Amino acid sequence: MSNLEAPAQASASAMPQGVTDENYKPLPGRLGNLTVPQQHALDKFKKELQEEGAFVEERMDDTTLLRFVSFASIYSTKAMIIDCEKWRKEFGVDDIVKNFDFPEKEEVDKYYLQFYHKMDKDGHPIYIEQLRKLDFKALYACTTQDHLLKHLIWEYEKFITSHLPTCSAAIGHPVKTSCTILDLKDVSLQFLLCQRLHHGHLIHWPKLLPQMHG
Repeated sequence: MSNLEAPAQASASAMPQGVTDENYKPLPGRLGNLTVPQQHALDKFKKELQEEGAFVEERMDDTTLLRFVSFASIYSTKAMIIDCEKWRKEFGVDDIVKNFDFPEKEEVDKYYLQFYHKMDKDGHPIYIEQLRKLDFKALYACTTQDHLLKHLIWEYEKFITSHLPTCSAAIGHPVKTSCTILDLKDVSLQFLLCQRLHHGHLIHWPKLLPQMHG
C-alpha cells in the first residue's frame, strides 16, 4: 500500500461529491488527486477487505480507507482497520451512538465546558474546551471517567457524521479536521493525564485529530 503515499502526478479519481469550490485542489493522495497506481492500490485494498468479510459499507467509503492507508507507517493498514472494527464492537460504539444518555451534561458543563462554535476561514468546525474554571473534584462528583469517555466517543462520531459534512457543504469542499482551542490556564497535570488516556482512543479515527491552539 506504499503506492498511496507517493506524490500524485495525475488524477485517476473523480472529485469527491459535493465540491462546489472552484479553487479547491485536493492534496496528493486524496480523492480527486490519486495517481493510477494509487487508485489501483485503493481498489485492491477495498476488494481484499470485502473478500475477508471485514468491509463495513456504511463506514468504509474511499475517503475513510485513504485515511487508514496514510497511517500505514504506524500500523499495517489492513490490521489497523480490522482492529478498529474489533474495538468498536468490544467497546459498543454503535450502541453508544444510538443509546448513550448524558443527563448530567448541564452539571458537567459547569466544570468542564466543551462546545462547537461556527467554523474558521478554511471551513474547519471550531471546537472549544474551556478548562480555566475546571473543578476536578466537583466534576467527578457529578459524573465518572467512563461516562466522560463514552461522551467523547459519542461526540466524535457526531463530529464525523454531522459537523464535518455540514462544514464541507458550507465551504464547498471536503473538511477533514476541526480547529480546537484549549484554555489550559491553571489546569492540573492529573486532568491532562486523564485526557491523554481518553484521547488515546482517537487513534481509531486516524487523520482526524484536530489542529490545536492553546
